[in-house]
Amino acid sequence: MKLIVGLGNPGREYERTRHNAGFMAVQRLAQRHGLADQPVRSKFHAAMLDGPIASQRCVLLLPQTFMNRSGLSVGEAVTFYKIDPAADLMIVVDDVALPIGRIRLRAAGSPGGHNGLIDVQRAVGSDCYPRLRI
Repeated sequence: MKLIVGLGNPGREYERTRHNAGFMAVQRLAQRHGLADQPVRSKFHAAMLDGPIASQRCVLLLPQTFMNRSGLSVGEAVTFYKIDPAADLMIVVDDVALPIGRIRLRAAGSPGGHNGLIDVQRAVGSDCYPRLRI
């Protein structure tokens, strides 16, 4: 099973902002794979969908804790599903240092000053998890 987490901030005022690029990317992934038609569940302090993507069971998570507290949600899901962060977790997050339209995928590394990634690292106890910066 794979856990794909889009980081962002809940609420209308943040809906279409660049800071919510993680939310938007994971929502688009859900649409592309027909998961957006199912009811969104509330679990792990997050909005959650699950289903198959490329024949692999995936849980899509949008933490509703605000960016700086995303680790609470991610930590709960990782513990509940017994996820190996290095192999089965992907965090999708905004990166204001990247030009619009560019992405950067890394298997591990520092949070680079991003408060959402700092909190995720604290919660999972490692910086060895893939992250897609948008």
